[in-house]
Amino acid sequence: MKLTKNVVIRITAMVLFLSFIVAIILYDGGAYDFTFIKRPVVYTTPDETTNGVGPDVTTDGDDTTVTQPPMNDDEIKEILSKIKDLSEALENGYTLSYSRFGKNSALAKTNAPFLDGEFSLTTHLVTKNVFYEVANGTLSTKKETKSTDLPRIRLYYGYAIVNNGKTNAIYNKNGDLLVENVTLTLLNQKTYDGMPAIESGGKYYKISDDGLTEIDIKDIKMLPIALDAPRYFAQSNIDLFPFKERVMELTLVGTVTTEPPETTPEETTDGETTDGETTDGETTVPDTTDPDGTTSDEVTTTPEVTTTPEVTTTPEDTTDAPAVLNLRTATDSSETTAGDTANPDTTDGDTTGPDTTEGETTAPDTTESETTAPETSEGETTAPDPEIPPVTEPNEGDIIEKDGKLYRVSYRELYGYKNSAGKVVIKPQYTMAYDFTSDGIACVVYETYRYLFIDTKGNRVISLLDTPYVSPSDFNHKKHYQSLYGGINNDVNDMGMYFCSDGHVMVRYALLDAKTATKLVKTVNLLYTKKGTRVTPPGSYSIENYSDGIMLVSKNGRYGYMNVDNSWVFSPVFDEARPYFQGLAVAHTDSGYGMVDTEGNTVLPFIFDYISDVSDGRIAAYSEELGWQIYTVISK
Repeated sequence: MKLTKNVVIRITAMVLFLSFIVAIILYDGGAYDFTFIKRPVVYTTPDETTNGVGPDVTTDGDDTTVTQPPMNDDEIKEILSKIKDLSEALENGYTLSYSRFGKNSALAKTNAPFLDGEFSLTTHLVTKNVFYEVANGTLSTKKETKSTDLPRIRLYYGYAIVNNGKTNAIYNKNGDLLVENVTLTLLNQKTYDGMPAIESGGKYYKISDDGLTEIDIKDIKMLPIALDAPRYFAQSNIDLFPFKERVMELTLVGTVTTEPPETTPEETTDGETTDGETTDGETTVPDTTDPDGTTSDEVTTTPEVTTTPEVTTTPEDTTDAPAVLNLRTATDSSETTAGDTANPDTTDGDTTGPDTTEGETTAPDTTESETTAPETSEGETTAPDPEIPPVTEPNEGDIIEKDGKLYRVSYRELYGYKNSAGKVVIKPQYTMAYDFTSDGIACVVYETYRYLFIDTKGNRVISLLDTPYVSPSDFNHKKHYQSLYGGINNDVNDMGMYFCSDGHVMVRYALLDAKTATKLVKTVNLLYTKKGTRVTPPGSYSIENYSDGIMLVSKNGRYGYMNVDNSWVFSPVFDEARPYFQGLAVAHTDSGYGMVDTEGNTVLPFIFDYISDVSDGRIAAYSEELGWQIYTVISK
């Protein structure tokens, strides 16, 4: 009895101990929670095996606000003294530069007749989508409109657009007037031949040194980001180009069910065939044999059947794919259409076609079982035309049968990639596809909100398709949908997105409502290498932009520039900053706007009221003391 009691006690203790261990394991796995215990992990961390790109948890660094001391007069004079006169610089061996500002680069000042005048003559309304926080701590977007002074001189791909209060004049890089008294809208896009495009009076034009030339909107290469980009932006030596194709999709709606007919084929009545026979309301699929003896099937006229959307070389992409089949609608031109007659030249032993000598007809010998073609009114004989069934595509919404299953037909325009020889390298499967850059990475869109980055073989490099859902603790572990998200304005603020440069690409991570996958909850910019490795700035700094190999980061309202190895180019001393263009970036301190290079040098002192981004090697700047200035990037 005592022994039994001891055994029961030991077994009970062991069960309680194992239950405690299991409870700990289940808690760690997120099976349940205690309201009084806060989990330390907010998001899943990047995992190269699953391509997860949720933000890492980083500890806060030094939150001390750093400010840039104002420049003294000697520092300002020293920087301005390095700026050369353009005409003299060109005589001394310098050339205009359109590449990044570097050690052999300098700024030169040029004079132009349109420089005299005040900063602005008009104001305009700027409307942008912005993120804002709603009451429950989630994010949303709204349109924000502000009234802004329009600079009298704006640069547009190196051309000067000068506003006179009502209309505009356009000047070339030599200061020569090209067009005057024109109202226009800058599209921040170029034509396929590399010229800047504008809209005026509902029509589209390109600017060249010959003035304005009317064009079609199809002549404009619409990049996903609309900005006055450097010449090298999104340029590539990769021989792959996006193309669009109409693709048939089959959505499974049911299966074909057939039962044996009540009568056998031998028992058919006169004039009836077994094909398509109906007995008691039951239907069998008719045999549709073409004249050449092959069985005709609408679905099999398409050469490929692929599950879509899907990356060719990564079958795991079908994790979230809809239950549809994609069929290319184009057929192989090398195949003979059912019922076609072969060319007589290609048949063994046959001679060429009938001699067309007037009044004579030479026909191939026929056996008694062969049918001689009927005579024509002129005495000539012609072969009867074979009955060739028309090759038609199913209509949108049709139900077709394939392999014993029923599918509803629909069509979509999908994108893939061809090389310059016209060969399809990556088959159409994306709702949008953008150009490859020289880093060998391209951005594609897989359904709504699912942005991917692929290599030249179609392999996913950066993706969230394998890990679409997370349960972050700062939202009470509620299930959310995570995705890569497109730009909300597609302008300079999305400079680092879509295109990989210097081996890195910026992506926008978004946390969305799990039910609709559209309601935005949280968003953050992330930086990845072209191999899919995450780059995380230290000290909880946020990535605002990325260009020319430099991250623009911010924290507590202060901005700085950081290399991808996390070393500072400029510590966060600016209260406003913009990304690098052609190796130069505009920033602002309490003293005004200035311009810095990627080596940590100040090339324009912080004394200006306005400085434009570099526009094809030119910079427009204004201060009350100096007035309007035009600077040009030169190199030796």
